[in-house]
Amino acid sequence: MKPEVGRRAFVGSVMAGLPLLAGQSGLLAQGHAIAHDHGAIAAADPVIDQIVRQIAMIQNSAQGGPRGAHARALAAQLRMLAVYQRQQGVDDQARAAVRDVVERQGRNAVLYADPDVEMRRSMMKQYGFLPYERGRDIPLNATHAQREAALDALLSGGITPAYDGLAVTLDKVAERLDRRRAGLVTISQDDAWWAGFCGELWAQYQWAQLYAIPFCLTARYFAWAAPSCLALEGGAMVLLIVYLIDCY
Repeated sequence: MKPEVGRRAFVGSVMAGLPLLAGQSGLLAQGHAIAHDHGAIAAADPVIDQIVRQIAMIQNSAQGGPRGAHARALAAQLRMLAVYQRQQGVDDQARAAVRDVVERQGRNAVLYADPDVEMRRSMMKQYGFLPYERGRDIPLNATHAQREAALDALLSGGITPAYDGLAVTLDKVAERLDRRRAGLVTISQDDAWWAGFCGELWAQYQWAQLYAIPFCLTARYFAWAAPSCLALEGGAMVLLIVYLIDCY
């Protein structure tokens, strides 16, 4: 199948099969404005842009109180993104781009890179993400070994396994949020049940962020990586929203 045909068909499936959350409106597509030194900036991919905007809407809605519907909708978007990016060979691009950045800056510099705050703010605004103020200064407290493991996973597997992992976690989050809000956890079980859920939630949020740190660094040099970076961070942020509202 030619890529152009596959892209058109995929856009149709996104628009037809994954409706927006009620009360939200679409955003106009905008071009990327991120500089790099590897030639001309790649044109925006309409499928990826659409999915990332959907993720932004879900994250924004979840800030008002996360529900199982938010987690399920986000999991569906991330799975759709994983399928599409595998079709487009993005994992190979991601591995090569991260290797390039590691060679440029050194492994430890990548592991402990500080986010480019201005670039991140510009990307978030472009795709419609509203800042979540409570999550602004939450430290990761990750060990060096955890950072190394996340970078190794990215270098070996590319970006789409991170989407799949987030989707699996979000399915669990959806079920537990539904059970909690339906009162299906007994009083005697509640403390231990919820503590276990919160511990797992924090661990998965931390893993997603550690995965995002080196990949988002590549967006400074490769414009195509920026929307995928936001998809990762958007998924992680919904986990953090659930954690801070229901656990913290």
